[in-house]
Amino acid sequence: MKLFSLAAAALALSSTMAIAAEEGTAYQPSFDVSLLAGTSGSSDFKSLESDSYTLDTDNGTNIAVSINYLQKYKHGSRLQYELYLAQTETDLVIKDAESADKTTSNMDIRYYHIGGVNEIEYSDSNFVPYVGATIGMTSFKPDDYDSENEFSFGFNGGLKWFASDWVGARFDARAIGTTVGSDTTIFCNGGCIAKIDGGVWWQYQFTAGMFVRF
Repeated sequence: MKLFSLAAAALALSSTMAIAAEEGTAYQPSFDVSLLAGTSGSSDFKSLESDSYTLDTDNGTNIAVSINYLQKYKHGSRLQYELYLAQTETDLVIKDAESADKTTSNMDIRYYHIGGVNEIEYSDSNFVPYVGATIGMTSFKPDDYDSENEFSFGFNGGLKWFASDWVGARFDARAIGTTVGSDTTIFCNGGCIAKIDGGVWWQYQFTAGMFVRF
């Protein structure tokens, strides 16, 4: 969590800078930094041995940092280049198909994404909606098994409320798909616990927080 502690410190520093800028001459911000927290859910892993066991993740808590580089408004929209870093704390759940016994392992899921956001400006409104898309990597880090890194992509949308030109609240909904190769064995530690059918594993994130522009 050191990454997010540093991001929180950066957000506090950015807020101070924004307030100072607001009290001075007119200034157009170049960066938008958001700190978000919330919940997440996910689809099941498709096991090739579903008659023997199922593999799933519990709902988890999610924390994320979004750093956006702002472009000028054009035709009422503003493109932003986004760096999105997120971590979900959850449990990896293995369920025996016959006995229904469950085995759990704490697992962090981390996302390292870049992409773009299209922010739509409405005149005389403090509420600004946006949509976006990202690509990058998903890193599965269970306590009891080896880490797994896979390609992933995401789509998101949300709403920003501007308390001032520099500070406000943000509400974000995001779907991230992680690609898993066909007949892939995952979560190994002296032996692999699952053989995946392949396809796309989805996580859905719902977060809220604050943003600062500077």
